[in-house]
Amino acid sequence: MAEVKDAFRNFIECEKNHEIRFAVLEMESCNGMDSQPFTKAECEFKIRETTDKKSLYITVGQMFKDGIKFMKDRIGKKKKKDASQKEALSRITSFYKSKAKNEASLRKVFDMDTVMETDVAVALTEHLLKALSPGQSCILDSKSKFKDHCKCDLKEKATFDKTLIGNKSVWYGHIDVIFSSPKLHVEVSEEDLENEIESLNISGNPPVGESIAEIKKSYADHSMNQAIAQTIVFSCLKQMKDTELSNHMVPNLVISPEKFRIIMYNAKEDVLLCSHSIDLFDSPKKLSSKAIVVIWMVLHYRCFGSKSNEANQEELKKCKSQFRTLVGSKWETYKNDLDYVESGYRKYLKLDKLLSNGENINLFQ
Repeated sequence: MAEVKDAFRNFIECEKNHEIRFAVLEMESCNGMDSQPFTKAECEFKIRETTDKKSLYITVGQMFKDGIKFMKDRIGKKKKKDASQKEALSRITSFYKSKAKNEASLRKVFDMDTVMETDVAVALTEHLLKALSPGQSCILDSKSKFKDHCKCDLKEKATFDKTLIGNKSVWYGHIDVIFSSPKLHVEVSEEDLENEIESLNISGNPPVGESIAEIKKSYADHSMNQAIAQTIVFSCLKQMKDTELSNHMVPNLVISPEKFRIIMYNAKEDVLLCSHSIDLFDSPKKLSSKAIVVIWMVLHYRCFGSKSNEANQEELKKCKSQFRTLVGSKWETYKNDLDYVESGYRKYLKLDKLLSNGENINLFQ
């Protein structure tokens, strides 16, 4: 599709000029060793510097080498691509076919006289984020106020569910949006679920999603502290439950109707990155092609993201966030004991399984 290729060309030109950069963050203090909800997370950080005091940054082209190569191949009409890249291409192609309709739906919601934060979250997920994501499926925080269908003319229906993750001895809390992993988004019977729990020796919680988003009605309302804490906890959870992603930077899209930024954390290497703010719209009614492409690429980081085991290891040492050092012994909790804090039905299944194989204690003789 010509419009997609044009978007790819424009993005590659932006990348040549290093227009999208990720700052390399070093944490100086935090309360991640305490029992704190995300909303009360505290993080003091600075941008790492070279010896001559220049801020360190990594370009989007370095972070997504496979994504840039894929776009160049598509422009050059090279057909070779794997299944995940083929699926990713179908997502952005499909989005561009209905781009004008999605833009109109977003503007209708954003321009309402009275718009709630949940209205913004539903509109952004239904008319942008979900459409570009690998599984085209996501859940919104069930604790959101005024849950409803999208306020656009199409009245798209959103899915609300529990999104509480972490461990209540450290950082924990609700995520605004969790995007599903396509290979994990399946319906299973109770019998299959019990077999899965037994064979995999897991806790019975639902599989962790692919990526997350934090959505606010106004960009000024975003809390960097909260977003960093969410990113670190979710990345650690991914590292623990999805070993295929051990070398990836796991993203959090921090987005509003005006702008967004991308925060990424690699739990294996303790690297924390944060992009500058990026405009969502080129004009009042037109989504930025640069924004569409970078969001699409970030949501498909599994197939487009650069892996830390391919990085220059000496340079990688300069990028440590020091989060592990700051939280001390609590790093073991982040590494091994994070989960869905509320897991409902599957927790009961684990309880039933444990009781069926337990040992009686003769409490009352």
